[in-house]
Parts: sequence; C-alpha cells; structure tokens
Amino acid sequence: MNIEDGKEKVEIPKDDVEDPEKAEAARIFGVVLKQVKEDTEYIKLAERHREMYDHLEIPRMDGDEVDVKRKQISEKPKKVTLAQAKKRRKE
Repeated sequence: MNIEDGKEKVEIPKDDVEDPEKAEAARIFGVVLKQVKEDTEYIKLAERHREMYDHLEIPRMDGDEVDVKRKQISEKPKKVTLAQAKKRRKE
C-alpha cells in the first residue's frame, strides 16, 4: 500500500502475462489523456468547474440517505430528462 499526499493508494497486482490488446488500449488512452490535459479549452473548463464546485462539501452517505446542506443546492434549475419530467408530473 502506498501513501501519496496523505491519501492511501492501493496497488492492484499485475497479472504475470500482459494482454497485448489491453496494453495497446492503455497506451492509446495515455496518449489521448495527455492531449486532453494540454488542451486550452479543457484547461479553461476544468478551472471553471473547480471555481464552481470545489468549495462544496461532499455529502456524507448514511445508508440510503444523503446529508446535503441547503446552501449546497443550486438556485439554477436542474436539467432533467424527458422521462424524469414525466415521472415528476405524475407524483
């Protein structure tokens, strides 16, 4: 088990035999992820996301209930799917 930045990280043991298809997929993913992280539009949107949401606390889960503070609820209307809207009308 590794500890990085105060957080525990669990290393998943690798198989003895590497699957070439998975290795190629991982390589491609790494290349594309690097391109995305260097993209100026992505950087701008990621910063905007952090400004909007980093100050919020993550709700604590207790069984099936979620503890959410009122100040965390956005005043903006939430986008819902058509199926969700129809279900809400029926209730």
